[in-house]
Amino acid sequence: MYYRLVFSKSTKSKSLLKILLLIAGLFCDIAAIIGILMAAFGMPKYLCLLGSLAFSVLFRIIALRLIYNVESKLQDNHLIISKVYPDKTKIVFKEKLGDFKVFPFDIETSNDFAVNNETIICTDSKNAQIQEQNVTNNCEKEAYKICDNLTFTSNAMEIKTINLLADNYEKYMVIGKNLKVLCNLDRYIYSVSLKGEEI
Repeated sequence: MYYRLVFSKSTKSKSLLKILLLIAGLFCDIAAIIGILMAAFGMPKYLCLLGSLAFSVLFRIIALRLIYNVESKLQDNHLIISKVYPDKTKIVFKEKLGDFKVFPFDIETSNDFAVNNETIICTDSKNAQIQEQNVTNNCEKEAYKICDNLTFTSNAMEIKTINLLADNYEKYMVIGKNLKVLCNLDRYIYSVSLKGEEI
């Protein structure tokens, strides 16, 4: 059985930066062409402009890594969450059904979390909630500690949390053995994850 959900993970700032990097790469290409032409006309010192090709390649590689799609799929009794770049696919999370937990996560209704690309940090003294059906789990009233499962721990290295959320999709916290992933799932993948078996 195979089922997949793909959504875009992008921001205006990253899109703009990607365009600027591609333009910079184009200018580096032009500089390299000028260097070759000038060398052909008897000025070999301009061959040093060929070094701009290295920057051209670097800018393009960075641009490729800036914007990616996120793929969540059920395959061979596993939930697999991947980052899909134009040139490669990187598996972020892969666990067998039943070996991880999934919780609905609503970050918009709470000011208790500041989310960056790596971790979720509680930033004030209010209670934060992560709900699973009728279960509400409160964080301790203490600032700047990492939310570990359903409570706080001061050890930031204990479980890494990766934020792959995009807008306009249902948001979930997927908790595996060594990693937590904030991501978007549909109801089908969520129900399969809860039952621990493909349906």
